[in-house]
Amino acid sequence: FTNDLSGGGLYELKINKKSTSIRKIHSGNCHGLVFDENDGVYYLADNDLGVLVLDKQYEVQRVLKTQEGLRPHGVSVLSDDYLAVGCSYDDSVYIISKTNGQVKSRLGLSNQIKRNKSPQHHLNDVWCDKGVIYASMFSITGNWKRGVFDGGVIMFNDSLSSSNTGNHSVIIRDLQMPHNFQIHSDNYIFCNSLNGQVISSNGEVVYQSNGFVRGLCNTSENLIIGESRNRNFANISGSLLNACIDTRISIVDKESGAYRSVQIPGDVSEVHSIVQVSL
Repeated sequence: FTNDLSGGGLYELKINKKSTSIRKIHSGNCHGLVFDENDGVYYLADNDLGVLVLDKQYEVQRVLKTQEGLRPHGVSVLSDDYLAVGCSYDDSVYIISKTNGQVKSRLGLSNQIKRNKSPQHHLNDVWCDKGVIYASMFSITGNWKRGVFDGGVIMFNDSLSSSNTGNHSVIIRDLQMPHNFQIHSDNYIFCNSLNGQVISSNGEVVYQSNGFVRGLCNTSENLIIGESRNRNFANISGSLLNACIDTRISIVDKESGAYRSVQIPGDVSEVHSIVQVSL
């Protein structure tokens, strides 16, 4: 643990009625975080190291190294033996062993990365449900670098044991910078980040903010939602009249819709993933 509350990494935020405390657990360029209930460990995607495996005391048990230059972003538990890792710099999802990080297969979005020599879709988060992998991205067509933000969520169709490219179906379209797609009890929920929304099944907006919404934890009673200092708010047109550039965590009561927000220290500018810890 460290007293340095700045920059990227893994943080623990404790909220107890009116009091809050925050501490930094790991320093790094981190994005995805998931807790594996069966194995009792956390998987943390670190851009430079790969996927870190931490126990319930946040001690690093092992590091699943990924190929250099992939930029592991989202991570989700696929099965008892494998993880799905969304790789932003490769326009792909890698399926790797939980034990040693060995690659089982690579699921590519398109061949545009080969033609353009750079990623074109900005794939970010992944979610696994009943053996199916879902992924969110800034551009379904692969044109976000040209200012086309036709974001959405896709579902991979193929056998996950063999590498392939382009075999997927679009399940949600017309989003702006989506993140954190999840499925709970056969109902989906995700962040439509640039528009400050959390959207559930049938397109229902269950949370509307004036910030860049990213980081989502769905519990039985609450939605725990992150908001970040959006680096792009001045250059990209969204639907918000006034764009908030604070970094905060909001806890929304599902029944009433009421919520409270906790400001994150000013030197922490972005929230990517949220996991509720049972004490």
